[in-house]
Amino acid sequence: MRRLIALALLHLPLMGVGWTDREIVFAYPDAGPAQAVYRWGRDVVTSGIPLSAAIHKAQANGGSHPMEIRLLHRDGAAETLYRLDLGSTQRALRWRGAADRPLVLRGQIDRSGQRPQPRTVVVGRSLKESVCLINDIDVCALAEVDVAASRGVDALDYLAGEMNRRSIIKGDSAAAEDVKLRLHCMVAWDSEFVEVQDVGFRDCWLAAFAVYRSSHVALRNSFIEGSTYALAAIGGEETAATAHSFEIVGNLWKQSPSAYMARTSSCNIHSDWNCPVSIWDQVPWAITHHFFWSPLNGALFASKDIAGNVKISGNHVIDAYNGVRSRLNRTCLADPACRARANVGFEITDNVFERIRDNPVEPEGHAAYWIVKHNTFVDVHAAISTDGVSGHDVLVFGNLFVLRARAGAECAEGAWLGSRSFRPSVGGGGRWSAERADRDEARCSTHSLGTIIKLGGGNDPESPMLDRILFFNNSLQTRSPLFRASPAPPITSYNNAVQFTGCGKDDPRPCRQDPEPDPSCTGEEFWTTDRQALVADCFPLRDLKGKPIPHRMRHNAYNRAPDGKLDSVEADRVTAPVEFPDTGIGQPVNRAAVEAIFAVPENSSLAKAGCALRYAHGDVECTGTPGPVGALLPDGRRFDLALPFSFPFSEIVKGVQK
Repeated sequence: MRRLIALALLHLPLMGVGWTDREIVFAYPDAGPAQAVYRWGRDVVTSGIPLSAAIHKAQANGGSHPMEIRLLHRDGAAETLYRLDLGSTQRALRWRGAADRPLVLRGQIDRSGQRPQPRTVVVGRSLKESVCLINDIDVCALAEVDVAASRGVDALDYLAGEMNRRSIIKGDSAAAEDVKLRLHCMVAWDSEFVEVQDVGFRDCWLAAFAVYRSSHVALRNSFIEGSTYALAAIGGEETAATAHSFEIVGNLWKQSPSAYMARTSSCNIHSDWNCPVSIWDQVPWAITHHFFWSPLNGALFASKDIAGNVKISGNHVIDAYNGVRSRLNRTCLADPACRARANVGFEITDNVFERIRDNPVEPEGHAAYWIVKHNTFVDVHAAISTDGVSGHDVLVFGNLFVLRARAGAECAEGAWLGSRSFRPSVGGGGRWSAERADRDEARCSTHSLGTIIKLGGGNDPESPMLDRILFFNNSLQTRSPLFRASPAPPITSYNNAVQFTGCGKDDPRPCRQDPEPDPSCTGEEFWTTDRQALVADCFPLRDLKGKPIPHRMRHNAYNRAPDGKLDSVEADRVTAPVEFPDTGIGQPVNRAAVEAIFAVPENSSLAKAGCALRYAHGDVECTGTPGPVGALLPDGRRFDLALPFSFPFSEIVKGVQK
């Protein structure tokens, strides 16, 4: 029997609860007028100091006693703007606290109206300034020296490379080299127990909050507009899989500039990073992934080389490229012992992912004990990507999926041909890539079929894959197939309620079905009996050696029956009707409205036509009938399942500290 992580949870909070004797410092903007009146809530505060002085106090404290910095709101102003000067290796905040000695940076958000509004906003620099202006030199305008394309390298790799430079790692003294980072907002370095709460962030490229070799870090109840990453956590390549314990809770992130800036017809989105562009509506997938708009290839939470113990809950992500993305450096990925200690223990719950161009949930390399439950996915490309991922205990249940729209509704066909990327270089500067987008990559329709779970073996189809993907008790209204890409680990699919909305191969988008054209996928298309919707595409039933893959599919309900090709792995199919309304969601997405679409009446056969489940030995198994089908119970609650592990995954913390 495999030993489960976190069987005996210590239930240690990330931040101390009830800590006393904290030092409270009130801060106002450094550029704020001396005669201004500042408030904390409704109270006038006359003891405030400039934010830079408050940061200096925190740096001097270093974690010796608990401290809270409170950002003051200027009386009469709609919002009060702050700037942080932490974006270099020597200026970055260092706080070695403990559960009873945290540092909290707390802003103010007005929640009295229909839509909460941040009163205190940390502002960075425009995307163009962040990428191009190094020591007041526009490196993007220098004489071009083309560099080879690096499709697998993104902004997180650049930041990790900048931070991992040996001269920086060894240089903690004041005399050490001070390297400026392309970061202009919150940066913490070698820190523990730091929390940012109720803060507005705007144009904080490349990250609103970046942390290096740090643990016990939280971003809560904040509003982030723009940024490649809302929170970027880099563990440090030489200390891979040691950083741990992150909470990203209750935040609203609008990544695309068009989501918070007024659109204008005079701005050329093909060559100007300051344009209010929409990732979902206007840009082809490849242009954001590795050409001109690659600075937007980010995530709400992105990590590299961390151990795990992560909670991502109650967030709303709008018009973004990714939601959650965790990866490893190549050395750790190639070492089975290192790989097994990384990306362990992620709880992704109760989030809303809306108009996500790539993947709301994307572990890379390895994932173990990932719980993806009670989330709402509306119009996303590939909801959960497991491409090239090894590991075990990846559970996806109690989620709602509404995939109706197709990305690129406002994309100008033909305008992106020849697009290039600017590659920031470690040490400053950068060069334009020699590679240009060809006709296929520039097409607006690329990467638009989508899927619920993306499979595959990464660059090496024979590399280790997940032991099994557990996909059960979800409710779906989808134009996309459920499973897609090859090779595939075994799938357990129980009690899902699925409404397919595909309209065949020849009908207009967005509902048109475009099977994978790869010749190696011939015979791996699985349609509904009416040939209108793909149930799965490029989905293998046998492994590379010809042996049957032990997929298990039971008690699923479909509005259109799958054809007979899946009968060898699917049994006990539910015949109850599955028809969900297709109106009422709105933008931004209202979670209650989506739940109303999938509501299950108490007398519905879906309430009891499924299989009762239990978790056992890394798997989910039927214990008999009846059981509910779909994500919602008749009383309105989301389906849940008792598990012997959850956040905080305390065994991870204990293992790292040994």
